[in-house]
Amino acid sequence: MAIVRKKLREWVENLMKTETAEFANRSKPPELDADNLYCLEASVILFQIVNEQVELACGCNRGRIVYDVVGECHAVDVPPGLLDYIIALGNDQLRSVEYTETVLQRVCDAVNRSY
Repeated sequence: MAIVRKKLREWVENLMKTETAEFANRSKPPELDADNLYCLEASVILFQIVNEQVELACGCNRGRIVYDVVGECHAVDVPPGLLDYIIALGNDQLRSVEYTETVLQRVCDAVNRSY
């Protein structure tokens, strides 16, 4: 389990360093997903890492190993308060979509009445 713990921490740290550097440098636009929307690859890669570790553990046919691997994947260190700010960012983005739709509808209604 110590190796799994060490590798998970290493992979997550490398992933975060890469993602942070790409955001700070912004030398290229974010990736586009299948719907042609901007997305960040870090979440996809993180879930791939977790999924691979869980699949390997399940292949051992030993419940305790699966339990320990899932626990380690869940226990990746997050700085205090970061999760709250990430949730706030997501909520703010959802609220921005709602406000944008409201403004757009108001402008469309005003244009339709005037022209």
